[in-house]
Amino acid sequence: MRKLITMAALAVALLLGPMAAAATAQEVPPADQAQAVAPIAALTLSAFFVLVLTSFLIPLAVGLLTKLQATATVKQVATLVLSAITGLVTTATQADGTAVISATSAQYALLALGIAIVSYLGVYQPHNANAKLAPNSGLG
Repeated sequence: MRKLITMAALAVALLLGPMAAAATAQEVPPADQAQAVAPIAALTLSAFFVLVLTSFLIPLAVGLLTKLQATATVKQVATLVLSAITGLVTTATQADGTAVISATSAQYALLALGIAIVSYLGVYQPHNANAKLAPNSGLG
């Protein structure tokens, strides 16, 4: 479990590293000037980047929400619901004013589902993450 958490933290750090480097800070004027301005850092993430990051974490959420002995159908429904919610929230937070109920929402939900399935099969299942999270709590 510790190895999985370390790998997840490393992946997040690698993904957010370039974003943090792009953050801008305001310079503090010299002490002889009347007003000093505190440093301001701004980090802007695109809706698509948040969708990818959130979708990668959907299998962990399903593992926490369902029991280890839950049927595959319960886990699949939970993954579908979380993917749909991720797609809707991502569309709702876009700056271009895209309607929430639109083809973009469906595309984002399908993309979230695909990323969740691939991340489960490629990262979480080989390490048996569901059995190590909370095997006896949740639905199912």
